[in-house]
Amino acid sequence: MLTVTDIAVEAIREILASEPDLPAEAGLRIAAHQHGDHFHLGIDLVDGPQDGDAVFEAEGARVFVEDVLLDELAGVALHAEEDDEGISFTFVDADGTPLDDGHDH
Repeated sequence: MLTVTDIAVEAIREILASEPDLPAEAGLRIAAHQHGDHFHLGIDLVDGPQDGDAVFEAEGARVFVEDVLLDELAGVALHAEEDDEGISFTFVDADGTPLDDGHDH
């Protein structure tokens, strides 16, 4: 099962709070995006989950995961980092090591 680090929870809450027009069910959605013959993971701010999405909630932070990705993201954590360019999300393993998965985040 996907987990969300405390830092990512704070980042998601910050993003949601900065968008006052979003509905209460808004959150981040992780989905597979196809580009030609290749897929990458996309993380987008959305108004709510799509049919079939798994919904993860932690302290007001909502994350929706496309159902086809649940097995791929098992044992993985969504993590956030903030720098001068803003917030970026990455996936880390149980030890907190960033995954080198070739996906765009």
